[in-house]
Amino acid sequence: WCERGLLARIHRRTLKSLRGQIKPVSAADFTSFLLHWQELGTERRQGPESLRLALDRLEACSAPASAWESTVLPARIGDFSPAMLDQVFASGEWLWKRAEPFAARGGGRLAANTPISLLRRECWDRWPLAPGRMEGLSFGARKVLEVLREGGADFFPGVVRNSGMLRSQVEMALGELAAAGLVTSDSFTGLRALITRADKRPRFGGLRARMSGVQAGGRWSALPTPAAGEVNEEHRVQYLAEAMVRRYGIVFRALLARDRGLPPWRAWLRVYRRMEARGELRGGRFVGGFSGEQFAAPAAVEELRAMRRRNDFASRIRISSADPANLTGVLSPRRIPSQPVRWIRYERGEPRLEADRDAASVARG
Repeated sequence: WCERGLLARIHRRTLKSLRGQIKPVSAADFTSFLLHWQELGTERRQGPESLRLALDRLEACSAPASAWESTVLPARIGDFSPAMLDQVFASGEWLWKRAEPFAARGGGRLAANTPISLLRRECWDRWPLAPGRMEGLSFGARKVLEVLREGGADFFPGVVRNSGMLRSQVEMALGELAAAGLVTSDSFTGLRALITRADKRPRFGGLRARMSGVQAGGRWSALPTPAAGEVNEEHRVQYLAEAMVRRYGIVFRALLARDRGLPPWRAWLRVYRRMEARGELRGGRFVGGFSGEQFAAPAAVEELRAMRRRNDFASRIRISSADPANLTGVLSPRRIPSQPVRWIRYERGEPRLEADRDAASVARG
């Protein structure tokens, strides 16, 4: 017993010493660090692995449907192409889902600004996403949902055949169900087709050409509603805690309060303190101006130190205001709303909304 008590005291002193070695940075410097951590610096990675890294750090983040391929992922991956995203989704590891479902009425469909989250298929029910809603669904949408729930995942022609509906009716029903957060597809192509406006679709080639995107969306499937108590709460908080470390590198209470529906801070503390005791995290005061305990991945601590040596805090970075890395209102007093066509310029971590003419030139590229 005496030996265990001595080891415990040594361990506590070691943790205290490690915490004392860390010098906190300002909120603006932390913003610069976070942009680099999210791979938003001037040097972007390339290749399929860069996409997997980006998805790991953006898991369950919400962004407008069109922004994922137009600004969010291209800002992180130098050679990004939609085919890369389709390939990852075709593996079955990831799925897309409306982040905040609403009850679509009378054949409603997804739009380019619909908030969408990308999630690991086997762990999507760990996240506190709003459940799909049945209220207000049209008869056709209910019929297609019934077919998918009873028969399981199916390709578009199979859904048409089993529902007894016209192809155009099934397409409208799938758009309505996706808008309500009730269905997804194996490929990002399905989402891409659903958010494409009618006047932007092929005008020639008949119905088959106009609907080829929906058909190429792989198998369509109904998302189950997670039952209360189905997921072990301790395992759920552990998974979320690790995901937030991957996302931000450094975590603290004010940062996690941004996402609605997450567990209370005391639940995070239990997990993070255990991870610190095992050497998986570092505890300390990393960012000044925020109360409560803070924790960081060892790689994040090293990156923070390297940025100090290189003075990377002075770098200038542009991101779309719709990017999940837009933490204005949390890390800075002024909040800049999410709009895909607006851009934020960061100088030394301080955000400034670009004028429309500047944003247009950035978009052109």
